[in-house]
Amino acid sequence: MSINSAAIHISTWTLTLALILSSPVFLSSCKKKRNKNATPAADTTGLSGPCKLDHRAPRPIISDMRKNEFHFEWLMAKIACEAYDDSSRVAFDVNLRMRKDSVIWMNVMGPLNIKIARILITKDSVKFIQFQDGTLGAQPKCFQGDFALLTEMLGTDVDFDMMQSLLVGNSVSFYEEDEKLRASINQSNCWYTLSTVRKRKLKRVMEGQKPPQDPLQTINLDPATYKILNIFFLDEQSRTFKADYSNFTTLDSMQFPYKAEFFARGLAKSAGLMLEYTKVTLNKPTDFPFSIPEDCVPIIIPPNENKLQN
Repeated sequence: MSINSAAIHISTWTLTLALILSSPVFLSSCKKKRNKNATPAADTTGLSGPCKLDHRAPRPIISDMRKNEFHFEWLMAKIACEAYDDSSRVAFDVNLRMRKDSVIWMNVMGPLNIKIARILITKDSVKFIQFQDGTLGAQPKCFQGDFALLTEMLGTDVDFDMMQSLLVGNSVSFYEEDEKLRASINQSNCWYTLSTVRKRKLKRVMEGQKPPQDPLQTINLDPATYKILNIFFLDEQSRTFKADYSNFTTLDSMQFPYKAEFFARGLAKSAGLMLEYTKVTLNKPTDFPFSIPEDCVPIIIPPNENKLQN
């Protein structure tokens, strides 16, 4: 792949870096209202096997999951990324800075340390500068909007908290669907599983024997640390979103996933993003430099043109 061609692909993927974390499949599945009066029940069907885990109800598992989430006030990281879709694959690097519940900042560099893009995301705004589009002497291009604009474009809710949680491997809105949650044990991997369907039905759906009637959600947890190993969503149209976390390392007495992969499959297209954290620094205050160049050409993103929805 040429440098110019890589610049084009990386520029596209810098916005996707944010948007894939708010895939329509994922968001539409987890934005359900909570029934506070519901009582969850543990699924104890089909749990015989060699895995020696105690059967547990959903709420205690969710409580342990929340206790073991990764907590930070400030985070700086260097990330090696590889993005792919049905026709291409490209590698790039990201410098990430976050202030909890406040700012996500990304500086994206391409091959030969070419400055490709910069992203600034806050609770109520999304800003993006594309420095390179593969054209010699091209003007920078800029996007300025808010989550309402992205929600309109994607056709579903998008918010800051979900993107922040997915980047560090924390739980999102899944655990608020208490009335549907079931707890089971994955005998093959010896994991705890939280899902919105009973184990026997889940197995039939996952093996393709039966299409889901309602959005299906699962979280697999390490029984020793209660860290999320993967999240999976499947909707009625068979669109999927999956997040996998691995290479957990102790940082400030907490477990942090140094590797993550996100994958979304739409009705006709699919896209994935692999992240490998190469350096993480915690709780050191930092700045978030971002300014729109005067000669910046606005990026206009037409509604309902999200690739992952097609």
